Amino acid sequence: MNEINKIDKTDSKVPGLKTISDILVFCCYTGLPYTEVANLEPNSIIQGIDGEPWLDIFRQKTKKTYQVLLLPRALETLKKYEEEILMVKNWSCTNSLVLFDFQNITTPE
Repeated sequence: MNEINKIDKTDSKVPGLKTISDILVFCCYTGLPYTEVANLEPNSIIQGIDGEPWLDIFRQKTKKTYQVLLLPRALETLKKYEEEILMVKNWSCTNSLVLFDFQNITTPE
């Protein structure tokens, strides 16, 4: 969790780094890979039987329905990007590696 907090607190002058940080944190809080996040649509957010907001999607890799409670931090990200829902199509693994290096976060070998 400490690594997620470091990424979440990214404050950089590098264009787009905060967006990349938000995407990575959103992925951590939802358990979704970036490819699924990039395909989210407004109708992917539903109200669960508990009254809380949930993501309800069809996973491409597993060909199964996937539902996950939207925790407060993930919900903040969705509100921040409103209708875009993190539609950053040109994001790449290279950008995430730059972020890890920037935050002095080591990835497992």
